[in-house]
Amino acid sequence: MLKHAITETREYQEISKVYGARQAARSQELLMKHIDDGLEIMITLDASLNALKAFCLHPLFQADQELATYAPLVSAFSPEVILLVMEYRRAANAYLCKPHTDTWEIADLHLYVGWILPEVRKMLLADKLQNQADFLIHHADTHIRKAELKRYFQLWIDYLHAME
Repeated sequence: MLKHAITETREYQEISKVYGARQAARSQELLMKHIDDGLEIMITLDASLNALKAFCLHPLFQADQELATYAPLVSAFSPEVILLVMEYRRAANAYLCKPHTDTWEIADLHLYVGWILPEVRKMLLADKLQNQADFLIHHADTHIRKAELKRYFQLWIDYLHAME
């Protein structure tokens, strides 16, 4: 029921329109699979409707280029949803899998990511669990940074669980 309700929202419709039938370059999975799988996880985490809506929009605002492109859309969505999207952007971009973060530990996430709103924590957890699952299916044996990515996902998941 909730899954159907979220697909009827303006936020889900917007990301569906932007993503269309586009596929991820490496896995060839539909980009909407990330959204749909993440929403399923968030529903099991008892996330709020605003968090579900924000999860739908997060790809449109996470990277700088997307933020610049889609910023004019902000006024079409509720301030509560945009607040969650922007907090997601802040937290997610604070720790990316890059060579300079390969040795980070939980203490580094506390320092650079910091405290996260509970609903954004659910968004990040859904994102990392979904990305980890795709990584294990499509890239765990072939990606040039497979060891670093495996550690990255686990560190994020451990950090987010520690905040519960």
